[in-house]
Amino acid sequence: MRAAALVTIVVVALLGIGCDDSPTNPTRSISGSGTSTGLNLTGTWSGTASDSSGQLLLTWRLTQSATTVTGTVTATTTVGAPLYTGGTLTGTTTASALTFTFTIPRGGISPLPNCSATFSGTAAAADITATGMSGTYSGSDTCGGTYVSGRFTLIKQ
Repeated sequence: MRAAALVTIVVVALLGIGCDDSPTNPTRSISGSGTSTGLNLTGTWSGTASDSSGQLLLTWRLTQSATTVTGTVTATTTVGAPLYTGGTLTGTTTASALTFTFTIPRGGISPLPNCSATFSGTAAAADITATGMSGTYSGSDTCGGTYVSGRFTLIKQ
């Protein structure tokens, strides 16, 4: 009888190992059926970015409606000099990522006033929380510059 009770206890314990009563990953914020999100990205997001041209300080002011994200983009050099002004961002959220494009109009790139630029990128759902996000981007400007290996990390203000 004791052996049977011991075997029962061991089997129940082993079955319990596969069950996790803990909540789902609390830092994961985009979820759903592939088109809905569990987080509203509306707000100001600021942080650092770097690509093949160097480092910069980046600010996104975003508004989200359902799965559509729009907003403005500005950037400064790491010492605070204006770099990008008048930029616009459009994007889409899904269960797996935020995908976006942002454009800087002609006259909006301080060191290249006769140029405009377009960037595109993604932030995976696992890299977006209610307080921060990180991702990758690349792009080019109309004066022949290319921007590769871009990475950004933003904190919600």
